[in-house]
Amino acid sequence: MTDVRDPDPRRDAGSGPAVGAAEVLDGRAWRAFCERLIRLGDALLDPEYPSDERARTEGFRHLATQTAGWLNWAVGHADAGFPSFFRQNDLVMCWGGPNVDQTTRRARVESTGSYLVRGSMGACEDFILTLKNGDMHRQKYGILAEVMASELGFGPGDEVSIVIAAEPHDGVWVPLPADATMLNLREYYWDWQPAAPALFTIQRLDTLGTAPAPLVPAAFADQLTEAAELVEASLPYWNEWVETERAKVPSNTFGPPQGSAGGSSRIRYSFGFYDLAPDEALLIEAETAGARFWDVQQYSLGWFESLDFANRTTSLNHTQSRLDPDGWFRGVVAASDPGTPNWLDSEGRRHAMVTFRWIQVTGEPTIRATVVPLTELRERLPAGTPEVSPSERAEHIRRRQAHVAWRYRT
Repeated sequence: MTDVRDPDPRRDAGSGPAVGAAEVLDGRAWRAFCERLIRLGDALLDPEYPSDERARTEGFRHLATQTAGWLNWAVGHADAGFPSFFRQNDLVMCWGGPNVDQTTRRARVESTGSYLVRGSMGACEDFILTLKNGDMHRQKYGILAEVMASELGFGPGDEVSIVIAAEPHDGVWVPLPADATMLNLREYYWDWQPAAPALFTIQRLDTLGTAPAPLVPAAFADQLTEAAELVEASLPYWNEWVETERAKVPSNTFGPPQGSAGGSSRIRYSFGFYDLAPDEALLIEAETAGARFWDVQQYSLGWFESLDFANRTTSLNHTQSRLDPDGWFRGVVAASDPGTPNWLDSEGRRHAMVTFRWIQVTGEPTIRATVVPLTELRERLPAGTPEVSPSERAEHIRRRQAHVAWRYRT
């Protein structure tokens, strides 16, 4: 693979090249940052990445959105002394196989601080608050603490106030581990309502009434370096991660349910990859296994982006799906609408990834998949499976679009 790392001999392992004030002030630091992006673009032409016209175009778009997103994080949300929430996955930035039933926010923290998270749950049905030591694609897998809103007594429409600190506080308190550098909030929206989503703020209590120090060249140089490293690490990491999972299972099958290093301990995943001709469908049959929440979603190869969940039924969850009388979920991945419940639109892709998630599962899930000619699909579904008309499908899409417009309205 093309070497996208900066060859500067002053660079230490895991850190960017040393940059002095003069290099920031005369533009050399910015030029070096842009040159690193150029090398990243060149790396996308390597054979390790998907190379057909659609995938390569999506790859360069992915590079653009990752650059914008990680610059936002590194430059705009740099100070754990004066934190603010950064939305790490939405309609623009898709990183690390995002769950489209959730909105994820992050903020920097440090163990010497005391932090107040407050706001309103709105239409958010639950969240997972996680304290971490970094990002998976930078080899930081530590989940140091996590708790769900429902475990803290919060539900839809409730006002929220949580103190995160090393020492106990009055009210709702979550201990802040010594090694934590990041707070994540995964907000879950299962019933896709056209209603106001959650609104959360974060403040550091022990710096209220003060202001951060003025920006100096060395600090900005560090921010540029962090942004470059985050993008440089993300692209090869997730491409390799997807391909590693893909190599574990034959096409058109699912692997066994499992946890994910760096992910929530409350979630189990089963990963599958399809290879479908235009006249074929993938019939997915899965048990819900007593899970409180569950969903099935599709992702692009190479970039691990969610497919167009706002305008197509590329995902389904437990509120959007029909279960058969035996309690099983039966979903159909296909390029064209088969007129059956639980259609997952492949966007005309021959190859993609499918992930089934179970959250707060109580049993041992079972999942299987079968390739079926579209002309024979009805024969493989239980008797009495209803027809879904084009008008009904259009109404499903309208509901998705209305919810997404609300969820990402700002």
